Amino acid sequence: MNRIIAFGCSYTYGHGLSDCIDTNGVGPGRCPSKLGFPDILATHLARKLINLSLPGIGDKHIMHAANNFIFKQSDICLIQWSHGNRHCMIKQQGLIDLGVWHDTKPARAYYKFLHDQWDADIMRNVYINYINLKLQSAGVKTYNILPIDTHQNQLTINKEITMSDKNIHKFKVDLGLDNSHPGQQTHKLFADYLINKYF
Repeated sequence: MNRIIAFGCSYTYGHGLSDCIDTNGVGPGRCPSKLGFPDILATHLARKLINLSLPGIGDKHIMHAANNFIFKQSDICLIQWSHGNRHCMIKQQGLIDLGVWHDTKPARAYYKFLHDQWDADIMRNVYINYINLKLQSAGVKTYNILPIDTHQNQLTINKEITMSDKNIHKFKVDLGLDNSHPGQQTHKLFADYLINKYF
């Protein structure tokens, strides 16, 4: 069966939907939601979904995950780019995700001494251009979703890259059970937008 391979953060993961909420009612579930826009899209296209998104990750982690995945030429790759202020360190032993909400020594040091939004925006463009060039050269059709915290005119990307002009926030009509992330109706509206625009 042909596949959709999805990458992203909590929005692609479906955090807050009824099948993707921790017992505390705030954190994400242990597995990606089956009710989010990637599953709706996969069902519509009669494709198997492999959802490799993770809550809380940033663009560098997303790029790294896509870079290390073994694609088939028949795959569709769906990448929802995240928040520009998130970062990660890629070490030989694995990744260390860094977010402004992380109360860890590496995160505190990074945001105090190293993080710069201008630099983060430049690197976002590098990640998007790199992974799309790699997948394009491999013949993998790739659809990018506009980053959560930016507008299309703020991106400096190759004109051949397919980037949506909207992200899920533009369709927000309800909230998930965590009262923060998009709800099920929002996911449905966003999936309909993607289907009508690209498929």
